[in-house]
Amino acid sequence: MRILLFTTLLFSFIHESNAQNTVLKYTYSKENVVASKLIGTWKLDIAASTLLTKSEDRDQLDLRDKKQKKDRDKQPISEMQLEFTLDTTILVTIPDEYNSIFENKPIYAAGIVTLKDKKFPYILVEHFGNMQVVWFRERDGKAMGDTESFIVTIATAKDKVNDILYMGGDFNNQPFKAFKRIK
Repeated sequence: MRILLFTTLLFSFIHESNAQNTVLKYTYSKENVVASKLIGTWKLDIAASTLLTKSEDRDQLDLRDKKQKKDRDKQPISEMQLEFTLDTTILVTIPDEYNSIFENKPIYAAGIVTLKDKKFPYILVEHFGNMQVVWFRERDGKAMGDTESFIVTIATAKDKVNDILYMGGDFNNQPFKAFKRIK
């Protein structure tokens, strides 16, 4: 009940804050598997990811940018992690230029994703029937001047610590990587 009340109040706040702009729609659903299980910390599962990519090429499994890949000792690939937090107030910070893209899409989660050891605002939307994480990064001096995305799905287990997150690319022709939940 508290979650429903909090969500209702938060949505009212977002609606009032964006009254002059298009309102981005936060849609909570405990039945949405990805949205209800996404929050947490996930560690790259190298063995499962290697099966999915059909490659032993560490660069295909490595999420880091070229500069970070040069210094592998800072964070070995076996320690690569994703972390998702829930913070729907992120919706009021999304620049108006993105409203036309997302105004008709329910947003199932929003918050901060830690990716490549950096924190980025993200939203979780449906795109062509797939759940897609869209994250915002700095470009041309704008804190949210560019977007990137990846397809995501989660296989839930009886015990939450055994959940597996599958992270694809922007499109359906790219192999997925597997992550095990650690928190």
